[in-house]
Amino acid sequence: MSGLATGIAVGAAAQSAANSAKIAAEHLARCRTDIEDFRPEGASVERMKSYAECVQYMYPDPVSPESVPYIKAGVVLALVAFVVGAVWGWKEERSMVFAGIAAIMAPVVLGFVGLILFGIFAGIVYVLQ
Repeated sequence: MSGLATGIAVGAAAQSAANSAKIAAEHLARCRTDIEDFRPEGASVERMKSYAECVQYMYPDPVSPESVPYIKAGVVLALVAFVVGAVWGWKEERSMVFAGIAAIMAPVVLGFVGLILFGIFAGIVYVLQ
C-alpha cells in the first residue's frame, strides 16, 4: 500500500471515529434529557419505550440476574478442579512443578469437557424443539 493510500485510510478511520464519538455524545445528551424530563403519568407507549432504551443505554446491566448462579457454580467447579489437580499432581510425582501444571490443567480440561457436553445437550434440545 502506498503512502498516499495509507494516509487516506488513516484519515478516513479518524473521521469515522470522530463521527461515531459525536453520535454517541448526542445520544447520551438526548438520553440525559429524556430521563430527567420523563413523567410516567400520561406518557405514551413510545415515550416509555424511549425512556427504557435510554435507561438501558446509560446504565447497562453487564450480567443478567439469571446467569449469576451459573457463574458462581463455574467458579466453584474451577476451584475444586484446581485443588483436585494439585493434589493428584503431588501424589503422582511428588513434584511441585508437576502439581502446579496439573492444578492449572485440571480446570482447563474440565472446562473443555463441560463445553463439549453443553454443546451436545444444547444441540439435542435444539433439534427436539
